[in-house]
Parts: sequence; C-alpha cells; structure tokens
Amino acid sequence: TKNQTTIEYYLEKDDEVQVAVYNYNHIMIKEFKQEGMNLKGLHRFKWDGRDRNGRPVVSGVYLCVIKIKNKKVINKIAVIN
Repeated sequence: TKNQTTIEYYLEKDDEVQVAVYNYNHIMIKEFKQEGMNLKGLHRFKWDGRDRNGRPVVSGVYLCVIKIKNKKVINKIAVIN
C-alpha cells in the first residue's frame, strides 16, 4: 500500500498498551486494539493510512499516540496522497 507506515514500540516488561492515530484537531482517526497484556520486547505493526471506517485519510500530519501506563509517546506521521 502506498500510504503504509510501521509503528513500533519496545516494552521493558509485560504491560497494557494503547495505540491510536489522531488528526491535528485531536480527533481519533484509528485505534489499534491491543487486547490484554503485551509481552516484554519489541512490537511493530503497520498502519495503511485508513481511518476506523476503512477510508483513506487525507494528506496531512497525524499524531501516533502510544500510551503505556502513565507514559505517553507521541510521534508525527506525514501522509501524502
């Protein structure tokens, strides 16, 4: 897929994780379900540039938010159509 990016994170120990992509208006575009505990180690998955309804998002900058307990990591993702 043209607009595909890999999202990855590393866990120091087994933990619960929430991963979502937001637009710059802080509206959630896509949430990646992480059921239960994630095991210690490197995790990666792909986002195909589509919203939660399967529609391609418009060109722009999006925020990937990874929450692990009280820690939040935010990365920017540029989408160019």
